Amino acid sequence: MLQFDFLKNKYGKELLIDLGRIERLHGYILEDTLHYITFYEVLVITDGKGTFSLDGEIKELRRGTVIVALPNQVRQWNVKGAVKGFAFFFEGEFLNTHFKDKFFLNRFSIFDYDRPRIGYDLEEEHIQKLLWSFEEVEKEFLELEGDSSHIFRSLLYFVISQIDRYYRKNVGQQNEEAPLHIYQFKKLLDKNIYQWQTVQEYVSAMQISKDHLNNLIQGYFKQTPLQIIHRRIELIAKREIQYSDKTMSEISHELNFSDVSNFNRFFKKRTGLTPKSFRVKMTR
Repeated sequence: MLQFDFLKNKYGKELLIDLGRIERLHGYILEDTLHYITFYEVLVITDGKGTFSLDGEIKELRRGTVIVALPNQVRQWNVKGAVKGFAFFFEGEFLNTHFKDKFFLNRFSIFDYDRPRIGYDLEEEHIQKLLWSFEEVEKEFLELEGDSSHIFRSLLYFVISQIDRYYRKNVGQQNEEAPLHIYQFKKLLDKNIYQWQTVQEYVSAMQISKDHLNNLIQGYFKQTPLQIIHRRIELIAKREIQYSDKTMSEISHELNFSDVSNFNRFFKKRTGLTPKSFRVKMTR
């Protein structure tokens, strides 16, 4: 499967952020073969039709479609004719470093692997707001200066905040700051999901009680911490089963199951299918 990494030195100096017009990014954007990226990407479609698939979830494209792709998610374009718009991509390190907030990415619903949808459609007035920002970033790339990173940081923060606000409204999520421990849990989940499968491992790292974390998570997400952990493991397992050629034993080992039979039981309980049956179903 194709893998695309971030080109840090594309402009002659190290930058952890980039912007391009979809219609000009030949060989990367609109790639109709399965591929994945190792960075974050925000796509805003201004014209065109077709679909975009992310870990098997399909979003139809139209003017105003916004899609947020996360590292390692498997993607595929299926477009009809010309598609135009902007692709805004960056390394997580850019935000965490420049904003001096180790939980910065975790504060946004659009960067949650367990979000309800991969994208949504903007109204015209909101499209214009984002296009202004992208055009300003585009101008800055044409004349890079010593303080350009500050311009990029400000505009990226504006874009992310706007897109996250519209997204929360679109999916009916509350739009308020969560307790700090929730962001800490989400960050630990992103970092340790391949090793940690129990709530105890997370609360030990957070130095809080199980009851306290349970009350916080249920109050904010209407789910228990264990449900969130299991959902993330399920998402990773589905991706690996469907898109990789790894054996079930290899996937089980990567996800830190004690043996493949436990992995099989977990997966069937979550999906109603054994891992092998799921692979057959998804590759027909």
